[in-house]
Amino acid sequence: MPESSHIRRIAEHLISIDAPNPFAANTLADYCRTIPGITESVAGMDGITLQFDPLATSAPVLIEQLRELNIRRFGSSAQSTTELTLNVQFGADAGPDLEQVARATGLQCEQIIDQLCHASLTVAMIGFTPGFAYCTGLPESLHTKRLSAPRPHSAAGSIALGPGYCGIYALAGPAGWPIVGRTEHVLFDADIDNPLMLRPGMSLGLQPQ
Repeated sequence: MPESSHIRRIAEHLISIDAPNPFAANTLADYCRTIPGITESVAGMDGITLQFDPLATSAPVLIEQLRELNIRRFGSSAQSTTELTLNVQFGADAGPDLEQVARATGLQCEQIIDQLCHASLTVAMIGFTPGFAYCTGLPESLHTKRLSAPRPHSAAGSIALGPGYCGIYALAGPAGWPIVGRTEHVLFDADIDNPLMLRPGMSLGLQPQ
């Protein structure tokens, strides 16, 4: 059976599906979790990976089912209208790398804060660590290289700048991107039904605390 260009069997029990954008990938991943025989559905920036139980289904059967989907429609319905504004403390202990980013970009610290707070950020995907949000919409002037040596510990709520994304650390832990600020909002709570405050497709604003 010929496979669609956007649907590929990549291992014995794994199938990959391309998606037009991160929002489509997340919505498609959610949908695929309802398909009998699929045991794992993981979204990425531009596609998803499916693991299936060979005793419950087969690659040809799944590929045929998936070929009948209009992948593009998931992109049109995936972006949420939910908007959230986070209060952020910038610089000092909350943003220990702000001055380093200023030197690297040639901007003043105040300009970095102003540009970041006027950016139209959107949560593209959650990954790396539980609740970590990759946000698109970061101005090109704020695109920043990784730290030469990862920070062994960063506080929960840390706001970081990376190569094309604004990253928000929901949990404390190591950080490879320069941290410019921190929010006190609880972004991950394992004790509630929906533990993530930030979700793919959400529009996000930052404002100085």
